[in-house]
Amino acid sequence: MSDVSEAAAATRVGTPWPELDATDLEVIAALQRDGRASIAKLARDTMLPAARVRLRYERLVERGLLRTVALIDPAILGRPVVAHVEIVARRGTAGLAERLARVPGVAWIGVADDYERLLVQVSTSTNAELADLVNRHIQTDAEVDTLGTSIVLRSWAPVFSFSGHDTSGTGLDALAWRTGAASERTVDEIDRILLALLETDARVSFTAMAASAGLSVPATRQRMMRLVGERVIQLRTRPDTSAEGVTAVRILMEIRGDSTAVAAELATMPNVTYISESTGQRPLSVELLCAGESQIAEGYARISRLQAVRSVRMVRFRTAMFQTGNW
Repeated sequence: MSDVSEAAAATRVGTPWPELDATDLEVIAALQRDGRASIAKLARDTMLPAARVRLRYERLVERGLLRTVALIDPAILGRPVVAHVEIVARRGTAGLAERLARVPGVAWIGVADDYERLLVQVSTSTNAELADLVNRHIQTDAEVDTLGTSIVLRSWAPVFSFSGHDTSGTGLDALAWRTGAASERTVDEIDRILLALLETDARVSFTAMAASAGLSVPATRQRMMRLVGERVIQLRTRPDTSAEGVTAVRILMEIRGDSTAVAAELATMPNVTYISESTGQRPLSVELLCAGESQIAEGYARISRLQAVRSVRMVRFRTAMFQTGNW
């Protein structure tokens, strides 16, 4: 395919990074179908030479435009209570964010681009433990001015798309990350070792996983297939929030009517990574990964136009910090 026709193909699917061509998009699409596919399997799936696939894959990873993450429902790990905490800091967020990153139970911290606001996600085993975490480790910090806490009821993790996609064949159930229901699935110590490795690098090799878990490679592969098949983990391929040119935003919505129906509409939209339903005045929130101001503006406008959305508020993140082991 010529450079001109490749560029045209990229434009047709709405790729935000114009330098990506049809080969890049085929590699990305293959990894969205199977986030742990080997280079050889990617080559078979895309019907491209393995050397070419490897080169493109390595370039995408190096630039941060491709990252496979392992999503683990914290309820399976004994922490079914998940909450969002929004904090306004007194004198900037840098020191506060570093301190919060050391608090057990903190899974994610987003620093807003105003340097005054932090959005934090935490998971705990009980409501009492959540209250203790907020009161002892957040509320008492001298840099915290105000805070608000909302309980996350359910969460969905759509397959990231540059241009939106049709979910009519799957529905929200297939995209559920946290159902909000109690989990009967338990994990043993070996599972926990594998989950910790996958959370750090979802494409870690079976050989490395086997060495850490003290298993044979075939036994490790079997464990991994079971964890994926039973939806203990879900794999998603998307841009890295820390990559140059990638901006993470969260849009919080006040809803009239059925918020689940709105969540289903959000799941079809471009750039969506997470959708959460929670308690509070704005029960729905959606996180987008965008490349440039035009995508941010388009996402904001698209969500604002939804009939059931009464109002929206957007928070842009300057940085985001992920804490492994706390999902």
